[in-house]
Amino acid sequence: MKNKISFSFAITGSLLIISFFIFINWITSSWFPWSIFPIFAVLWWPLSVYCYHKKSPLLMAISGTMLIIIFFIIVNRITSPWFSWSIFPIFAVLWWPLSVYCYLNKNPLLMSILGAVLTAIFFVTANWITSPWFPWSIFPVFAVLWWPLSVYCATKKKSTLFSFIGTALITIFLFLTDFVTSRQIEWAHYVFYPLLFWPVGMILKKYYRDIRLHILVGILITAYYGFINIIISPGYPWSLFILLEIILILYTRYFWNKREELWFWTTGLIIFNGLLWGILLLTGIKDLWVYQMAVSLMTGQFAIILCHKRKYKSLVIVGGLLLLFFLIMNNLIHSSAYYWFYYPLFPVIWFWIMMIFFKKIKSVWFAWLSAVTGILYYLILNIFLSPGYPWFIYPSFALVWWPLSVNYYKTKKHLRFALFGSALIITLMVLINLTTSPAVPWCFFPIFAVLWWPLSVYFFNYRLR
Repeated sequence: MKNKISFSFAITGSLLIISFFIFINWITSSWFPWSIFPIFAVLWWPLSVYCYHKKSPLLMAISGTMLIIIFFIIVNRITSPWFSWSIFPIFAVLWWPLSVYCYLNKNPLLMSILGAVLTAIFFVTANWITSPWFPWSIFPVFAVLWWPLSVYCATKKKSTLFSFIGTALITIFLFLTDFVTSRQIEWAHYVFYPLLFWPVGMILKKYYRDIRLHILVGILITAYYGFINIIISPGYPWSLFILLEIILILYTRYFWNKREELWFWTTGLIIFNGLLWGILLLTGIKDLWVYQMAVSLMTGQFAIILCHKRKYKSLVIVGGLLLLFFLIMNNLIHSSAYYWFYYPLFPVIWFWIMMIFFKKIKSVWFAWLSAVTGILYYLILNIFLSPGYPWFIYPSFALVWWPLSVNYYKTKKHLRFALFGSALIITLMVLINLTTSPAVPWCFFPIFAVLWWPLSVYFFNYRLR
C-alpha cells in the first residue's frame, strides 16, 4: 500500500510539474518547445520510484534508455534536423541495459557478442550518415570483431582455432582494405602470406625449437617474395632485403639455442653489415631508408637477446639511444626545417629515469612528478615550437591519469577516483569546445554522459552500506 501511494504521488507530482512547464512554455515562448528539457528531467521521478519498488535494475536500465533515446531524437529533430547527431549519445546509452543484462546473467561471451554487434551497427550507421562515399567503418568493425573471437577462444582454450579464424579475418580485412582504398596497387598479397605461418606454427608448435623448421619457413617466405618481386617489379630487387632479414633471424636463432651470446655479439654486426653493403653495391640502391630499415632489423635482434637474458635496463638504455639516434637522423635528413624529434624526447628520457628509480615508480609522488614534468615539457614545446594551438592539453590529459590511477590503486577510493576522473574529462571537453568551436556548446552532451560515472559509483556504494 505504501509503495502504491509513493508511486501515485510521483505520477501526480510529475503531471502537475509537466503541465506547469508546458503552460509557461506556451504563454511565454511558444515558438520554441524548451519545456521538453525539464519534462525529461521530471519523468525520471516516477520511473525511478516504480523500478525501485519492483527491485529490477534491468527494468530501470531499459526504461531509462528508452526515455533518453526518445529525448535525444526529439531534440535532434527540433534543433538540427539536417544532421542526425543523436546516434552518438544513443550508441553510448545503449550500453547501460546491455551491461546490466550481461552482468545479471554472468555471461562474458554474450556481452562480447552483443557489444560487438552493437558497435558494428553504430559505426556502419555513422558511416552511412556522415560520409557514405567512403566505407571507413570497415576499420573499427574489423577491430571490434576480435572481442567475441578472443573471449570465445580464451574461454574454450582453443588457441589453434583462434589462429585459423584470426588469420582468415586479417586476410579478408587486408584484401577488402586494398580493394576499397587502392585498387591500382594491390598491396595485400605482400602482407597476407606471412600470416599463414601463424596457424601452421600452432599445428607444428612442438617442433618450434627445431632449426630445420625455421630454415624451411625462411625458404618458403624468400621464395614467395622472390616470385612476387620477379612478376610485379623485376627492376627493383627488394626481395633481397627480406632474404637478408631471414638470414639474420636464422643466425640469431642458431646462436640463441647454442647459448653463445658473446659470439653472436662480436660477429653478428660484422656479418650483417657485410651482407647489407654487398647487396647495396650489387643492386646500386642508394636510398638512405634502406640502410635505416636494415639497422632497425638488426637492433630488433639485439633486443630479443636482451629480453631473453632479462637485461631490461640495458635494453631501455641502448634501445633509447638507438631510437633517439634514428629519430634525430631522420629529422635532420628529411625535414631539417622543423625539429620534431623534441616531441618523443620526453618519453625516452623518462624511461631512463624510471629504470634508475625503478623501486619508486609505484609511489604517488613519483607519478605526480612524472605528470607535472611531462606537462611542463609539452607546455614549453607548445609555446616555443607551435604556439598557434594549445595542443599540450591532450598529452597533459593523458599524463594526469598516471597519478590518479596510482592513488586509486593504493587507496581503493572508488568515489574519489570517479569524481576526479569525471572532473578531468569534463575539463578536457570544455577546453576542446572553447578552443575549437566556441560558437557551438557541444561539450554538454559528453558531460551529461560522464556525470553518470560518479553518480553510479555513489549509489552502488550506498547500496552496499
